[in-house]
This record gives sequence, structure tokens and C-alpha cells, in this order.
Amino acid sequence: MKYLEQREYRVHGTFDFPFGYYRVTPGHPRYIMVDHWHPEYEIIRINKGTLQFTLNGHQYTGREGEYFIVQDGALHSGIPQRCHYECVVFNLHAIAELNPLCARLLQPVLLGGSQFCEHIETPEIQLAQAGDALFSAIASNAENAPCFVIGAIFTFVGALLDNHVVRRALKPQEAELRRLARVKDVLRLIRNHYHEEITLEDMAASAHMNKRYFCRYFREMMGKTPIQYLNYYRIECACELLSTSERTVSEIALACGFNNISYFIRVFGTHKGVTPSLYAKQAMQQ
Repeated sequence: MKYLEQREYRVHGTFDFPFGYYRVTPGHPRYIMVDHWHPEYEIIRINKGTLQFTLNGHQYTGREGEYFIVQDGALHSGIPQRCHYECVVFNLHAIAELNPLCARLLQPVLLGGSQFCEHIETPEIQLAQAGDALFSAIASNAENAPCFVIGAIFTFVGALLDNHVVRRALKPQEAELRRLARVKDVLRLIRNHYHEEITLEDMAASAHMNKRYFCRYFREMMGKTPIQYLNYYRIECACELLSTSERTVSEIALACGFNNISYFIRVFGTHKGVTPSLYAKQAMQQ
């Protein structure tokens, strides 16, 4: 089991319906959005509460009615606070190919010269209505839903362009790209081996840095020390298992890389405010 992989290799949707749709509420086993990236675009709408969102190292606070637009390949994560949000994930390049005229209009975005604004705080009426139509269509599961969803995506993107929710893309500096690539290498190591022993030396080596500099570097990028992040990721993996399996707490602790059960319970309590057993019980009641 791998919790929301940092580089998502799963297919979003199906061959006949190539869109991913996720509605997330406090009872969802993947309520916390751990750091990850994917080659598709993503539109996130907040329906209730707040979402502390991080996008390529930049911090945002999203509130009810606001949107986040995630570019392809962007590293992002989210900490919900009594939040209900929904996401649609899609390949903008593939959809644009369905309509040559739209592809021409979107060419500056598709080629990287421009990009959609990451955080839309006060969407215009036209954009809000387009968002309503998009999420309504993709949640419907109707037989003709793909037609409505593709149309709704074009309408939403058109509203972004029409309301100038697009800016000139800032070409990342080579050093910034290297920093992001190194962090992704560390996250990839954690994703693939979180259930095994991972040392600080292992993580520093994956980033091709000495240990002392790596700790400072990682904390600047992620807001946590490497060990804090490793524990955070393991606890989120444990939460999913506690919510979706019948394994014992001890089995889950071992499956998530904790060889000391007492330490697992203590770290879990620090992150979640309850014991693993109580968390599992509450999850079953939701």
C-alpha cells in the first residue's frame, strides 16, 4: 500500500472516462493531501472550511468558494481544516487536441509561456458558474458525462482566459529546478521505502548532499525536517490502513515502518491528537 504517491503513477479515471474526480471530506481515508505531483492539470474547489495549500514551496490559504489550479508537474500538498473540497484531474494537452481552435487559444499555456494563476480567491460569476457546471458534470456518472465534462473543461478554461486569470509564466531558474528535482528524489525514496528503515544519511544521499546541509535545505523547501516529514508520511499511511483494513495496530505500525509500537503510538498522538485505536474506531463510525 502506498499513500497518495508523491509522483502519482495511477491512471486518473478510465479509458472511456479519462478524468479523475475526488470528493474529500473529513472522513476520507486520504483527507490529508501529502506532497505529490502528476503530469496532469488539477482543479481544486473548496466547498467548506479552509485548506492550507503548498504549491512548489509557496504557501496559500484557500477558503470556501475559492479555487486552486495545479499545473502539470507541480509539487503540491494540502492540510485541510474542517474542510470539504473536490478535485478534477485531467490532461489539458490531450483535451486541447480535440479542438484545434481551443488548442490555438491555449497555445501560450500549453507551451509554457503563460500559466493559470495558482489561487483564485474571488472567482467572477462566469468562472464560478463554469466551476459549478464542471463539478456537477463530472460527479454525475451519467452515460453522456464525458461530453459534458469535456465541454465544461473548455468552458472553465475559457472563463479563466476571459477573466485574465492567466499570467506570464516565470521561467524557473536552473538552480530552482535542481532544488525541486532533489526534493522529488527524496520524496520518491520515502514513497518507495517508507515501510523499511530509512536513515537521514539515506535521504541526504538521494539528494546528493552532505547530511548537515541537506537538513537545512529540506526544511526550507518542505517546512519540516527530513525525519519529521518521514514520520508524517508514515502516519498518513497508517491512517489509511486504520480506516480501510482490519489489521491490528501493531501490524499497521510495522507495515508503515515503525518497529517500536510505543513510539508509533506516541508519534501518532502527536500528529492526530488521538491514539491509533481511537482513530480507527472514529473512522468506522463515519
